[in-house]
Amino acid sequence: GIQNMHMMVFAFLAYNMLGWICYSAFNFSLLWIDVIRSQYYTVYPHGVINVQLSDFAFSFHALILTAITIVQCFLYERGGQKPSAVCRLIVGLFLCGMILLLIVTASCCMTWFQYVQSSAMLNSL
Repeated sequence: GIQNMHMMVFAFLAYNMLGWICYSAFNFSLLWIDVIRSQYYTVYPHGVINVQLSDFAFSFHALILTAITIVQCFLYERGGQKPSAVCRLIVGLFLCGMILLLIVTASCCMTWFQYVQSSAMLNSL
């Protein structure tokens, strides 16, 4: 098989990895974390959580496949390619935003449901 990554767009992989992490965390939390589910119902008392196991399976599967592709980028010849400065800046800003939101959430100024919802929203920017 082909064992080089000369045409791989690293920014695409970086953005996708962040997206799949956030989407998987959102789906996981609404499926299985009771505290977050109850916080959802506090915000939306008549709401219905429409997240299903297949939603989590889809997002987690995509996360794993993206991680495998990233590992391949480190193992195979890249032709000197690396993520652009703009990509590193965007990913860095996103991670800083997530850490800031985590600090705010841990200090009880925000619920865990708001945290996972915000991470999903931040990711869609």
